[in-house]
Amino acid sequence: MVKAAQSACEAQDVLFEELHHRFLNSLQVIAAMASGVGREQAPASRRALLESLQDRISAMGEFHRRLALGSSGNLADDSRQIWRCLTTSFGRTDASLTFSVLGSELDMPTARVVA
Repeated sequence: MVKAAQSACEAQDVLFEELHHRFLNSLQVIAAMASGVGREQAPASRRALLESLQDRISAMGEFHRRLALGSSGNLADDSRQIWRCLTTSFGRTDASLTFSVLGSELDMPTARVVA
């Protein structure tokens, strides 16, 4: 029974990684489409809009990567990185993020939290 559960867990991990990979590929396709439209004889205002769209798509990919795969294992650091990525993609370098956690420290890998 333990071996079956372990095999099921491993299969789930492989499926999760494949889903993550396909999601990121889909974002890349969308970003490439926006880039292709921007290269055409579009007015400067439309090109700027498409560049902003590409930045936001990139931010979505980074956000997903950090949530799905984890990074440092430190929620505060991960949250700051995600915040920086999102605010930059929206052109808001003046925005700030403040949060606090009450209680004893909890050390849990990000990958385990979303599993």
